[in-house]
Amino acid sequence: LIQDVTTYTLVHDVLMDLPGRDAVPDFLVNTNTPRSDMESLLSSGGRLVPNLILESDQPLPIPVSDVPGVLSGSLGGTSASLVLTFANPVSSNVWVHAWVDFPAAKNLTLLSVRRSDGKVLSPKNVWVGKHFNKNSRATTYTLELLDLTSEAAQYTLEFDPTSVDMAPAAVTDLAALSGTAGGQLLLSWTAPGEDGSTGNILGGRVMVQTSDAAEPTFAPEFSQLRFATSTAPGERQSLAAGGLLGNTTLFVRLWTQDTGGSVSEVSNGATAYALPNPPTGFVLVDVGSATAAVTWQIGNNRLPIEYAVRATTGAGVVLQASPYKDSFDRAFTFDALSPNALVTFLGLARSSATGVASPLAVLGSTVTRADMPEEDEPFLYESSATVRWRQGTNPEGTEFYAELSTAANRDPPLAASGWLRASSFTFSGLSLSTSYYARAKARLMAAAAVVDARV
Repeated sequence: LIQDVTTYTLVHDVLMDLPGRDAVPDFLVNTNTPRSDMESLLSSGGRLVPNLILESDQPLPIPVSDVPGVLSGSLGGTSASLVLTFANPVSSNVWVHAWVDFPAAKNLTLLSVRRSDGKVLSPKNVWVGKHFNKNSRATTYTLELLDLTSEAAQYTLEFDPTSVDMAPAAVTDLAALSGTAGGQLLLSWTAPGEDGSTGNILGGRVMVQTSDAAEPTFAPEFSQLRFATSTAPGERQSLAAGGLLGNTTLFVRLWTQDTGGSVSEVSNGATAYALPNPPTGFVLVDVGSATAAVTWQIGNNRLPIEYAVRATTGAGVVLQASPYKDSFDRAFTFDALSPNALVTFLGLARSSATGVASPLAVLGSTVTRADMPEEDEPFLYESSATVRWRQGTNPEGTEFYAELSTAANRDPPLAASGWLRASSFTFSGLSLSTSYYARAKARLMAAAAVVDARV
């Protein structure tokens, strides 16, 4: 008949017998943490601390000291061993449970542990502790050992060299700032190593994912930015990440891929606001001597957003500006321009909620057409005629071109003046009693469009 029951929390199966003893498993346990408190303890980052060993052939539990450990050395390349020491002094002939956080343990295979006096620890007494946090969905790993201490207090851990080819360590100091351009973030971080935090990465890859979702799903396969990298561990890295969604706060994560293709765990989170992207897809629909009809497409932005376009001189003086327009109204006609003038169009976007605007972006440029020459009275002679015109609103330096024809529609022309900077031209060798019809056009630059006008 069972009269009484006492339950303890098993931390790990161990084997504390000396060689030749019973070899029956012993139990490393925790007896002082209530079961009802364990989930909250572990979820908050706490540890379940063992305090007793239940030994198979001893009637009374054996006390255990819990001591943090310190790892030294590095893994990677030809190095496949680390050294563990106690962080606090420990006397001899004491059962000690030593532990140390060890994220790299996920992919490593431990072959043996040898104390500095030559003792080889039983594989039962060295293990990797693993805990999955249901709140953060992160898995933590600890390297743990149990030993009856001596004056020798160093332990050499030998790992399988084939398992030392670890993924790079996760970046833990990723930072993000708003960029100076629309849809841009300025990122910075410290590079990890080829294997964990050791070894140079040659021909690796960095993968960056951004999202403005309330509960984003981050994974390397969803990364929008990928680029090659060759770095040494500890080097500061920076990236002006462009082409991102604008007018929104972006959440950023980063992964590092080593030369062999192994991918690190996800980085810490970084957050920053991306300025709005200016309008794109600019089209000059029609250009006159004082007008320019334009259209554009919206940038890659979150709503609410509005856009505006400005017509400026080459020196940046604003000639005319459109009002801010929503995403559905993407056209405007400028009607206060000057003829024969170089016009550069600048565009910007701004949040209609906060007023935060993108930098001005050059959308395109054109030269307005020359204004039509104004008619002036011609001079007629027996065998010649001088066709005259006035410059009108055209600036100094405007060139004119006159044609003469006997057809009322002025086509085809019989003679032409060629381009000249004058307000008249004399056609000679004309016939008496014949009607002649003239027309003229104007231009300022060789590449500029011209406008025909009758004189």
